[in-house]
Amino acid sequence: KQNMKSLLLHIAFVFYAVVGYAQNLVSNGGFEVYSQCPTTLDQLNFAIGWSSYSESPDYYRTCGANGLPPPENAGIGYQLPNNGNAHTGLITMLNGLEYREIIGSQLTSTLQIGTTYYFSFFVNFAGIPNFTSLATNKVGLRLSTIPYSLSNPIPINNFAHYYSTTVLTDTINWVQLKGSFVADSTYQYIAIGNFFDDAHMFPSDTIGMPNSNNWQAYYFIDDVALSNDSSIAFTTGIDKYNASKN
Repeated sequence: KQNMKSLLLHIAFVFYAVVGYAQNLVSNGGFEVYSQCPTTLDQLNFAIGWSSYSESPDYYRTCGANGLPPPENAGIGYQLPNNGNAHTGLITMLNGLEYREIIGSQLTSTLQIGTTYYFSFFVNFAGIPNFTSLATNKVGLRLSTIPYSLSNPIPINNFAHYYSTTVLTDTINWVQLKGSFVADSTYQYIAIGNFFDDAHMFPSDTIGMPNSNNWQAYYFIDDVALSNDSSIAFTTGIDKYNASKN
């Protein structure tokens, strides 16, 4: 009996170790864990674990004030979160200016060199005529070994580990962007946005929506995932794998 008990304990330990290892490495991928309800734009830092890596991305939550709660989103675009009660939003291009809003977060563990990782996140085009009416591609993901901040922004140097090649124009549905890569460094941070400057945004990379002045491109972001398990990274129920969600 003692041997059988030891064997069962060993199996249980291995099972929980495997389950614990395969998880979303983005601790608050759905932006559900928060410190305060947003009351104005530019308050991404209210989503625990997330901060600006460039300029002033926005945080939307159902408990927000002043027109911020989804689906109104401060009038920037009509959309509910892909899951849960919150999402974020950012500018990928501002016509005539080198302006990029980028969000970033520290991963729950350092990536291992040589290991294949899978990632996904959901995007939705705001698409309000005469305001957020410029659509782009190159919405992407980038990893780094160091953190960035509003005072030390991530470089816009035409490199991303992944970016969309299709111009994203869907204002109704959340579109999942996903892929995989083999880690070539001990990355500890993830960033999402457009990492290409205007000189590398060719005419085919943008679409001016009808009846618009093509002022800016704005996208909502939700359910960010990164894992060594594709079934976790590619699921639509991201938050259930988020160990820090409460």
